[in-house]
Amino acid sequence: MFESTKHNITKEIIYSLRSLSLWSRSSISSLFKDKYILIIILIGLANRIYYINQPMKYNESFTFLNYINQANPIRTIWYSVANNHVLSSILIKLSTIIFGSEIIAIRLPALIAGISCIVITYLICKQLNQNGLIGSLIVAISPYMVSFSSNARGYTLLTLFSLLLFGIALKVRKTENPNHVLGLSVISSLGMLVMPTMLFPVSGIYLWIIICLYRNNYGFKNITRKFILPCFSLTSLITLSLYSPVFIVSGGISSVTNGYGVNSIGFSNFLQKLYPSLLSTFSTLKSGIPSTLVILFLILNILGLYFYKRNSQSDLIVFLPIVLFSSFTIILLKQVIPPERSWIFLIPFLSIYADAGFSFITRFLDINSKHKFICLILLFSLFVSRASLQLDGVSSNDEDGFPEAPVAIKYIASTINEPTNEKINVITPASPEAPPLTFYQWYYDAPISINGISLERKSNSALKSIGKITDDFLKFLKIRPRTSFDESLVKSNLLYIIDIKYHSIESLMQSPSDKFTPIFKYGDMIMYKKS
Repeated sequence: MFESTKHNITKEIIYSLRSLSLWSRSSISSLFKDKYILIIILIGLANRIYYINQPMKYNESFTFLNYINQANPIRTIWYSVANNHVLSSILIKLSTIIFGSEIIAIRLPALIAGISCIVITYLICKQLNQNGLIGSLIVAISPYMVSFSSNARGYTLLTLFSLLLFGIALKVRKTENPNHVLGLSVISSLGMLVMPTMLFPVSGIYLWIIICLYRNNYGFKNITRKFILPCFSLTSLITLSLYSPVFIVSGGISSVTNGYGVNSIGFSNFLQKLYPSLLSTFSTLKSGIPSTLVILFLILNILGLYFYKRNSQSDLIVFLPIVLFSSFTIILLKQVIPPERSWIFLIPFLSIYADAGFSFITRFLDINSKHKFICLILLFSLFVSRASLQLDGVSSNDEDGFPEAPVAIKYIASTINEPTNEKINVITPASPEAPPLTFYQWYYDAPISINGISLERKSNSALKSIGKITDDFLKFLKIRPRTSFDESLVKSNLLYIIDIKYHSIESLMQSPSDKFTPIFKYGDMIMYKKS
């Protein structure tokens, strides 16, 4: 019996790898045949590179300093708070070891995952006999997707695994003998290693597969034996195996299950906060997008549902409602309100629906008219991207930051004549200013000690040159992200750095109503921000 089971598992692994290889080769081939998707990938890459050097934000700075940039590599998998997206941290650690600790290297895994989301969205649309261009274009220019593609956290990685899971699920939903169970389990487990909220798309997609198989007249007993038991068991086993080092290092399972966003807030409090949270999530996911385009996007989604109905693909109509139902069931049972960014995986799913609507519209056009229409949309997308960047929809998301931090620390580092081992004394340690300031103190080679370990920055001249070339090119085009700050801000109304030996805060007040908030003290200097 054991030998038979072992043989079946081995056969399934070989089948899955062979299927993946064939799918990859055919997918890459189709990519190079479609010139439009290559243009869309370049648009998506340009949008993300535009922000790749923006000032580090609170959570990515905190994660990098406390889990990644440590002499002890075990800290990378230490799960003290939910900020540490373990798989993402491991990839960032590898990236900085290979390429040095430049900001581009720190954000490289998120950038690659963000670009991959564009490609996988296109391939899934093609798998559904859709056009694929609008779905991938929306992912390419979505401010929220762009934001987390230039943010050293695990959200684009979670979105990528969600898309890959859906791509495999499309193959499994119509077969009585799902040979892709191993692929589903591995991708689900890797996504869970990024962050536990991967449970939202995993549970929804698994439930959708079960419903699809049942609607295709496969008996529940057969579905249980051939899909539910092996898939759920294998997913649980792989997930626990991947997390076992995390549990050992962090002090048990409770370190993961009782993190931020996991503890129950009570049923009455949950109901009170649910509706405002839904509104906030919708507002956050569409941030930086003009209202007209949001309405157009919703219309395309409605047309997409009609497209699926006409093509007898009713299982796709119920896909997103099932994912949402499953996700809300989890948060209801747990009585938690997850952060808005936890729902980022919905953007490409909705984009696939919108692409179906676009496919329905373009089916009435001839080849030449379709090409002209697509070219017009691509041209329009460039203006939309520029408008979105100017609206600051990328930097103004639910990730806190302190954009003045690089200017402040660079200024201080250049004015200190003698090295000192004194750490930044943060006056407001719970504020968003603290980790970015500490990060840039390390980044600009100011003396620093974190957790009692003195750290030196390993620079990479090649990546540093790429970053400088990118910044110089943007300056040449006279476009800069609004989050990029120059030295003039040191003397502006936003930022004051005072040598307390010679100046006082009162001397800076232009009127009695002026208020200044102390940010931090470094030696004889105090930095204030005008309130």
